[in-house]
Amino acid sequence: MEGKTNLLPPPETEDESTEQALLELIAGNVQRVPLAIAFLVFVIASLCYTADNKWLILLWAIVVISMQYVRYLVLPALVSNKQLSSSTRLFQATMLSLINGLIFASAIFFFGDLDDVSKSVFTIVFLGLAQASVTTAVGYRPIIIVFVGPFLVALVSAWLFTSFEISRWIPPAMSILICLYAVILLSMAGDIYDSFLRAHQIQFQLRDALESEKEANSAKTRFLAAASHDLRQPLHTLSLYSAALMQRPLDNKSAEIATSMNEALTDMSRELDSLLDMSKLDAGIVQLDNDNFECADSVRRIVNSYSTICHEKGITLACDFQIQPTMYSDRILFERVVRNLMDNAVKYTESGRITATIAAHEKDRFQLILEDTGIGISASDLDYVFQEFYQSDNPERDRNKGLGLGLAIVKRLTPMLSGTIDIKSVENEFTRVTMTFPVSQQKQPVEILKERQDLPLSDRHILIIDDDTSVRTATRVLFEGIGCTVTEAADTAGAVASVQTVAPDIALVDLRLPQGESGLNTVDRVRELVSDLPVIIVTGETSPSVLKSLKLSGHPYLAKPIDKTELIDSITDILGCGLTANTT
Repeated sequence: MEGKTNLLPPPETEDESTEQALLELIAGNVQRVPLAIAFLVFVIASLCYTADNKWLILLWAIVVISMQYVRYLVLPALVSNKQLSSSTRLFQATMLSLINGLIFASAIFFFGDLDDVSKSVFTIVFLGLAQASVTTAVGYRPIIIVFVGPFLVALVSAWLFTSFEISRWIPPAMSILICLYAVILLSMAGDIYDSFLRAHQIQFQLRDALESEKEANSAKTRFLAAASHDLRQPLHTLSLYSAALMQRPLDNKSAEIATSMNEALTDMSRELDSLLDMSKLDAGIVQLDNDNFECADSVRRIVNSYSTICHEKGITLACDFQIQPTMYSDRILFERVVRNLMDNAVKYTESGRITATIAAHEKDRFQLILEDTGIGISASDLDYVFQEFYQSDNPERDRNKGLGLGLAIVKRLTPMLSGTIDIKSVENEFTRVTMTFPVSQQKQPVEILKERQDLPLSDRHILIIDDDTSVRTATRVLFEGIGCTVTEAADTAGAVASVQTVAPDIALVDLRLPQGESGLNTVDRVRELVSDLPVIIVTGETSPSVLKSLKLSGHPYLAKPIDKTELIDSITDILGCGLTANTT
């Protein structure tokens, strides 16, 4: 019936798996019974021992114990022998149990020589052995029947055909009880085997669910890889065109349109980053790329990047760095946390002050405190602000207030950076976010600065290596607008041909080039002709493995979409220009 879950494995798909699991359980149980069997053999031999049959009893005991050793060795071999079908191997295990049962049943030949008490003890021992076999065989009836059947049949026959001194009704009564006991054992076996099948079915379903989850995560990872590159590519192109447009003389109305377009692109870029970051965290593919860095430098730079908008809103920005800690962690993720918190502080503060404080905390840890005098958070909302897509003061989903993922990402990333986070807020008064992070015990290496040159950026020759025509065109328009000479190349061959004609001052190289070419290999080829050519790798990739390979390459890199100011400042720093380009 549709919608009903079948508790038993479908034969066409799971029989092999069920039989294999059954063999493994039986083999595992057999490994634990030799000592118990040896004790039973000792009890039976003690009951049946007489001076006349001592050698026969000894032989029987040796054969029984030897059979247990054979099963101890053979059953694990059957489990691992995948050349035979599971049905064949299970049949062989059943035959071993049949031989074992017949050997135990041979002890009945000593039954007639026992006294009444010994006969009763003998019977109890064999009935206990029968019950133990139900558990050992995991309720699998064929094995139970072939093992228990021989000695129970022999036991009933022995009671029927031997005398009992107390009462003549004892033998038939015991025979009936033994038969009833056998029926009960088979019923118990059915229950145990059904439980095994249900447990195996659940395990089978869990395994399928795990495989499905792995496939889903793999698909999500592939999607993120594609989205990181393919969605950022047009954003990167639009950002460059927008920056180039804003450099041109425009009338007031056109300048207003260009400014609004640039702000929309910036918002779109941030929202895309948030969605991709959350998706990567959900997929579990975010990996740390740890190194030593000065946290105060990172915090100061991020805080200062909000100076323009804060000035327009009348907000005072302040940094209070009581210590200058070095942190051994992932600088990019740390800065992502700080930037998300600053985004929230600026969005929800209309006037007053935003302060970033770094102070000592416990031993080997420091505090980073971001406090604003914004609208605050109500006590009822404090428990929910770290949830995805939750915004306490944005019921109309104003896009200027983002997607509600900033604090959710902060909450996920902070423990990954070995940090803690606490938030306190009073509505219409303040919000204070306090984080603690470990201080690195390693000394930060001293950076050796290159000597700056006096040639301005406007006189430089820039080589753009990118397979996307629109990206090359937008980048060329941007740099030609500030007086640079620009050469374009779509692949390695074009780049090599270009530098053979004239050596550029710097190359902007896309990481992913046509036909599987890597921008890193292109750099190596170009540097065979221009050995000291500075390069900046440009990429839309965000996977940890790709970023790690970029870091190991030693080349500076920028992630698409690239802000115009960030791009020009990076080139200016690498070339050591005496003058920076006008970025207003």
